[in-house]
Amino acid sequence: MTTRPLLSKGALVLMLAGALVLSGCSSQSTGYPAATAQALQSQVLAVSQSSAGGDFAGSLTALDELDASVKDALARGTISKDRYTSISAAIGLVRSDLESAVAAELQRQQQQQQQQQTPTPAPKPGKDGGGDGHKGKGG
Repeated sequence: MTTRPLLSKGALVLMLAGALVLSGCSSQSTGYPAATAQALQSQVLAVSQSSAGGDFAGSLTALDELDASVKDALARGTISKDRYTSISAAIGLVRSDLESAVAAELQRQQQQQQQQQTPTPAPKPGKDGGGDGHKGKGG
């Protein structure tokens, strides 16, 4: 198995993380405080950087932190319910892709372990059973 599907998955995660930035974390289009937008954008960047580096587990952790921040912003009233719903939907999409990438990486690692544990068969002796591959009378 090659890592090409994981790279494609990583690219998809990055695109979705970018969509998260565009869909919900920009104060210019939402009217919520710049400090909130900047904090959320910083967390989105952490998700993007982790996934770009292939650290999908770290990306999930960063995504959990982003999700908690978005919930906190809603509770404090610094983002609207509509904006919260939009950002949460994007987080859900990114989470799904990250979980798929983690599962694919785990499967790849398991396959590598199985290949390393499979013994190489010993060479078979020659036709005459002598093991040297030569026929005929001793000499």
